[in-house]
Amino acid sequence: MLFHLEGTTAGHSPFYESEDGRYFIYFDRDCDGAAPINVARWIIDTDSPNRTRHGDLDGDQHCKYLARTDAGDAKMPPASAEWGMSCGDGKWLQQTITLEYNGRRTTSTTTMGLQKTVITGSAFKLIGACALQSSTNTVFLRKGETKGGAPYYRSADGRHYVYFDPDCSGKGKITNRWIVDMNKPNPVLDADLDKDEACLYTARTSGNKDGPPTAATWLMYCDGATWKEVSLSLIEIDASTVTEHGEKKRIISGQLMVVPGTFFFFTLVLLWEAVAPL
Repeated sequence: MLFHLEGTTAGHSPFYESEDGRYFIYFDRDCDGAAPINVARWIIDTDSPNRTRHGDLDGDQHCKYLARTDAGDAKMPPASAEWGMSCGDGKWLQQTITLEYNGRRTTSTTTMGLQKTVITGSAFKLIGACALQSSTNTVFLRKGETKGGAPYYRSADGRHYVYFDPDCSGKGKITNRWIVDMNKPNPVLDADLDKDEACLYTARTSGNKDGPPTAATWLMYCDGATWKEVSLSLIEIDASTVTEHGEKKRIISGQLMVVPGTFFFFTLVLLWEAVAPL
């Protein structure tokens, strides 16, 4: 069954809806809203999660669902895990479920393909970056297209860029990457868009020029000066809700809020391809 990324809940976790609109996958820290000890879990349900609630997202005051797996990572459902699944007549069975983040349709009863769609709109919010790169957990706005026809984006504070580079070193050895970078891409170049003659960046993932993936595993330079695989989610938003280089506007629980701009400090790190796995 194919699921699409639909948005985020109040806890900033992504949630997904099946292509036929009958099922939902979401993260709930307290599925009945009354547990003395919260048990965080990913849930497959026929009820849509309420985006403004922080617990009991389906509002039934019970832990009623089709399947669940206990997990503390709210950023992304596990790629493969044991799920408790309701199989009728009050029977619950442990079933291995694999979630494949790609564009292929699957029909296996134990595989639910989450479509690896791409951002096509004018703005998105990035979530899931590690602590060292937490400043990239922000809003990005489309600024134009590169020579190859791929869109590129700049963060609202002007500090980061997300762009597609068909050859980040310009040497023809490393191809087709979406990149998070502190350097602006040059839209008139064919390759090595930041002109560093090397693959220097904050994070990267494979892809095509259509757009950055809404859900994918990125290799990111993280705490301890190490490269780590990090699951990033890119959520399309309305560009009119964000102002660049000033006050940021957010929609919270349906209310428009204005959050004063904050002072940022920089940590400059040189990210040489030589120290990153190819």
